[in-house]
Amino acid sequence: MKRKLLPFTAVISCLALVMFIATLGTLTVLPPSVGAQDGIAYADEPSADHSVSMSISSQTPIIGSAGSSTYSLTVSITNNSQSAITTGTLRVSTNPDMTFSTTSDMQQWAEGSLDIWASGVIDRQEVASIPPGSSVSVSASGSIDDFPLNEITTFGARPILVRYTTDDGTVQVDEHTFVTFDNGSSSTDSRTNTHVTIAAPVVAKSWTTDTSKLNDVLMQKEPDDVSSGSAAATQPSQTGGINRMVASVISANLATGAQAAVEAAPSHSFLSLVADPYCLSALAGSAVATSLLPPADADFTVYAQSDADWGAAGITTNSLSEAHASSIATASSSATSPQAASRTSRFVAWQGKGNWTAAALTAAQQAGYTTVVSLHGNTGTATSTYHAVTHTITDQGSVGILNAESTLSSLTSGNASSSAATAENSTAGRISRIIAQTSLGSVTQVSDSNSEAYSRLFIAIDPSSNCSDLDTVLSSLESAHWVSWDSFDTLINAAKNAQNDAIVPADSGISPETSNATLAAAQSLAASHTELTRFFTSVLAASDESDSSTTSSSSSAASATASASASASATASTSASASASSPAAPSSSPSATDDAAGMDSTSGNSSNSASATDSTSSADSANSTAPTGATPSTTSTGSDSPTASAAPSPSPTATESGRRGNLDSTLWQAQLEALHTAYAVRTLGAALNDNGGTVNDAMGLADNVLKLVHLQQPNSVVMMSSTASLPVTITNNAPFDVQVSVSARSGAASLAASGTDSVTIPAHSEQQVTLTLQAYSSGSTYVDLQLQDCHGDAVGGSIIVNVSNSLRLNDALGNAIIAIAAILAIGGLWRQFHRKPLQSEEAVSSPATTSGGTSGSGGNNGDGSNDTDGNADGNSNETRDAEKGADA
Repeated sequence: MKRKLLPFTAVISCLALVMFIATLGTLTVLPPSVGAQDGIAYADEPSADHSVSMSISSQTPIIGSAGSSTYSLTVSITNNSQSAITTGTLRVSTNPDMTFSTTSDMQQWAEGSLDIWASGVIDRQEVASIPPGSSVSVSASGSIDDFPLNEITTFGARPILVRYTTDDGTVQVDEHTFVTFDNGSSSTDSRTNTHVTIAAPVVAKSWTTDTSKLNDVLMQKEPDDVSSGSAAATQPSQTGGINRMVASVISANLATGAQAAVEAAPSHSFLSLVADPYCLSALAGSAVATSLLPPADADFTVYAQSDADWGAAGITTNSLSEAHASSIATASSSATSPQAASRTSRFVAWQGKGNWTAAALTAAQQAGYTTVVSLHGNTGTATSTYHAVTHTITDQGSVGILNAESTLSSLTSGNASSSAATAENSTAGRISRIIAQTSLGSVTQVSDSNSEAYSRLFIAIDPSSNCSDLDTVLSSLESAHWVSWDSFDTLINAAKNAQNDAIVPADSGISPETSNATLAAAQSLAASHTELTRFFTSVLAASDESDSSTTSSSSSAASATASASASASATASTSASASASSPAAPSSSPSATDDAAGMDSTSGNSSNSASATDSTSSADSANSTAPTGATPSTTSTGSDSPTASAAPSPSPTATESGRRGNLDSTLWQAQLEALHTAYAVRTLGAALNDNGGTVNDAMGLADNVLKLVHLQQPNSVVMMSSTASLPVTITNNAPFDVQVSVSARSGAASLAASGTDSVTIPAHSEQQVTLTLQAYSSGSTYVDLQLQDCHGDAVGGSIIVNVSNSLRLNDALGNAIIAIAAILAIGGLWRQFHRKPLQSEEAVSSPATTSGGTSGSGGNNGDGSNDTDGNADGNSNETRDAEKGADA
């Protein structure tokens, strides 16, 4: 190795070198206030018009006896301008005496804002002319045995300047990158290892609903693994079935970074996967989740901002709890049994869109999480020195905080540390920076305490990033001999004993736009949750536990009422007939209802009871679906009756088809509410990026449940008189009986429409009710029909029925006909009662009659035959007169 120059000789040599470079037009001039060993200011800055760009295609990240013996670099230079670039030179240089000891210095160098005298030229290559829009690839290299790399003797990261200059002396573009020297474990190197933990959250960027399976749950066509009887839905066996049902309906679309981590994990055992329990089924091969996140990677920083609104949406700390996450993971074990067998019971809450404020930490602790991951805002003590593990005390007790190193996390996830760090836009540039920065914790000579804190590092993969080169980055990190890999469990244990207090920001840091969007989402979810709950409390007729008895008693009551009505009608008809034929009958007979009621207290009670009993079987089929709140009419009122009339009941088989096994409505409710909660919790996902898809899914679920009960569109109505009937069919696709009513609202004052009382519709069936329309004048309008629950609130949307009539013409004609009929009836009655006495007087006083009688008498004295004829004629005349009077 070349012998180092004496300090005085070195100064003379440097001055001579500076003068030589100045004569060539490529000199970098020292500012008066900066010494030779501190840095330089470049005479020619790169062009700012971005007409030329450079990308590092490949680079040696580690050199030395424990690394590569040759440093090599390949770049791609692109001409983005409209004119050709003349020939030039690519120069790669370093400062062998400059060792980075702080992250701030590294960041400034990466951004090109730290002046370092990188005068040691590793290699210089000629660059041909570059046509417009074209690129050229240029490679440079240097041996560690040659100057300036042979001047490096201590472990650590060194700066690398890559400069492209055209022949006219113009600096076209610079890239600032790093190389790390590692001479292995030597007697002169007392460095310690840097403990590094890398973890990746396995979470979803969006969710997909299997509409077919969702429909099966809505219709209960295929009940999923439910326990028998009417046990509460919170029992473990049913909870597991519900969790499996949710997992079968809603599947995860893994975030890009999460997918990359799952694929890389089998090849890199030090990569810890921290999984959302809903995403365990996405683990493939030998990938194992070492810890679990809250359900759907719920963001406590967002939840804590408006927990009351999320509570109204059905989400509480129980919905996000460690216990619930564990139950979901257990339910998923059937599909991921190898993973479940080796999974630990560690649970952590990952930071979302906001800072870990005291409120957010308290909410996480209430849900059972005593360890959280902080990506920003909680990096350490008041001096902002980085510490991988810290802790703080809240009202709920102590909580450990795992602080991800933001720069390394961003770089490992495939992102540059900043927009100015252009060399990190390539995989090779990021790898060199990552390896260089991990070496800070192993530097023996340090300028401050920052590197001491760097002895333990936590790198968190960003699931939202591309991470396409994650496997390459991790493989390169494995070549860093100073890195000691720690598991995620080890880091959690270290956090329990952390001595450093975390920073707890007072402000969540969530932007107003994000706050407003999440609040709107919570309010929309609260509205849909209210609608879903209302269906079960105000639309369903009863739970399955009491359905059979309720249905039986309702059917019996309806049958008995119908039978009694039929018997009463028959008795009334018989009584009316007897009254009409009996001379002793009163002029007005009692109504059918009165007769039926009166029979109960007479000797006819026994026969009436027998009649009711005998008619039960026939009346049952016609009245088993009669509305619970409607009393069958005992008189015939025709279309004018405002009472709703029920259509024939569906067969019992149709009703029972909606009650599979021993399912009851309580369990069905639990399943649907679990689906809604699952959508709502997913809306809180920290990595979610579905543009409100989960909110729409939750609202759609509630809407679909309400649509299980709906009105069928009736035909338009043309009224030919002042009254008409409007038949309406109610469809119940739910697996359980529902109880609703129909409200009718006319679009004009010229038409009145009557609604119905409460109607019970059996499961998976239809039932028809009849509404009455009353018109007061001619014209066209509409009737708005709306289903209502037991409280009179709307169920689903309304339907419009068009109604038209010509009431003025029809009523005038009808009234004229009625008037004429009345006049004729009165005239006929008058004639009937007055014609008979007149005929009797005429028979007595008529001369013809007297003459006939005399003649008859005389004839009888003289000839008996004449007397007979006269009497016969008189009788015949009287008979004809009587017949005419009767006809009249």
